[in-house]
Parts: sequence; structure tokens; C-alpha cells
Amino acid sequence: DALLKDVAEAIAERAQELAETNVAETGIGNVKDKVMKIRFASLDVYKTIVGRSAAGLLKTDEQIQVTEIANPVGVVLGLIPVTNPVSTVVFKTLVTLKGRNALILSCHRDALGVGNQACDIIRDVLDRHGAPRDLVQTIRRRSSRQKTLMFMNHPGVSLILATGGTSVVKAAYS
Repeated sequence: DALLKDVAEAIAERAQELAETNVAETGIGNVKDKVMKIRFASLDVYKTIVGRSAAGLLKTDEQIQVTEIANPVGVVLGLIPVTNPVSTVVFKTLVTLKGRNALILSCHRDALGVGNQACDIIRDVLDRHGAPRDLVQTIRRRSSRQKTLMFMNHPGVSLILATGGTSVVKAAYS
């Protein structure tokens, strides 16, 4: 939770800068709304998950004889849309790390710069906490549908968190 708090705060502290870069790079939205969404996706999402268990025994319902156990899935591929790349990067990072998983971020090609910038902030936080820097990675160069499909079908990727257009989400579900 301390690591997640620092990730959320590091992104929120730079929300203005990230929002400005986001709007300049993508041409979508306005800075004021992007700042609000980035802060919500970082600080408010963190507040929702802090203190909650995300691994191991969660609860047992004796009446229906069901025990809920959470286990890490391994490597998660996070597909990041052009519309809200920073807020999606931070949200997916928080929930993936909370579940004790690694994350590969695949940003839309028109939001690659700001996506890489947000990822670098997160990786700096990982460094400060002594966590492996590569726990969160991004595909740093211009992506393509072929490259995205390669990652989606890679046997080392256990789960896909898809955000984006219908075709991307449909491909992820398949």
C-alpha cells in the first residue's frame, strides 16, 4: 500500500504537466478535465483499494461453503487508449500491482510519449521502494496492431486489461 500510495501521489503531483502533454500530443480533450481525471484515477482509485487484501484468503462463507482466495496471475498486458492515456496507465498500474502482478503497457501510438512519461514516473517510484523497475514496463516504440496482437497472444501474458475502441476490446476478449 505504501508503494501504491507513492505511485498515486507521484502521478497526481504531476497531473498538470501530464495533462498538458496529453492534450498537446493527442489533440483530444482539455487540460482542466484531464487534470481532474488523472487525479481521480490516481488518488481516488488508491483510496478505494488501500487496506484491502488482494492476495491470499479473502473470505469464507460458511453457509454456502465457499472460500474466496486471490492469487496473482503473473504478467498483465494493459492496452492504453488515446483518449485518456495517463489516467488509464495509473489506474491499471495500481490495480495490477495491488494484485501482485507485473504489467506491460501498450499505449496507443498517438499517446506514446505521454504514456512513456507516466510509466517513467511510476518506474522511479518502484526504484525508490526497492521494487524491480521492470515490474511495470511500456512498449516504448510506436505500436502497431500486429505488435499488440503479438503481445496479446504471447504465452507469458496471463491477462489483458483492455481499454479502447470496440475492435481492440473484442480482440482482447478473443
